[in-house]
Amino acid sequence: MWDYKTERVVREAEYIIAEGCTVRAAAVHFSISKSTVHKDVTERLTSIDKNLADRVRKVLNKNLSERPVSYTHLTLPTNQGVVVGGGG
Repeated sequence: MWDYKTERVVREAEYIIAEGCTVRAAAVHFSISKSTVHKDVTERLTSIDKNLADRVRKVLNKNLSERPVSYTHLTLPTNQGVVVGGGG
């Protein structure tokens, strides 16, 4: 891997550990995409520094477990098949 990529990956990992932040927050801080940060710290980092990768994984798992419960899967029932206005 190129030196600048290696340096970027390590800087991202160290930032996530130091701040306890999310991939999203790290992406904003480094002005790069969330996809890049995610790939860097979950794939590329393991080939650079396994210990650092394990520490980042702990932070990311902690953040994931603390994520607010999403209620988007709860929807109100629709009125399918119900005649409104009841003409008759």
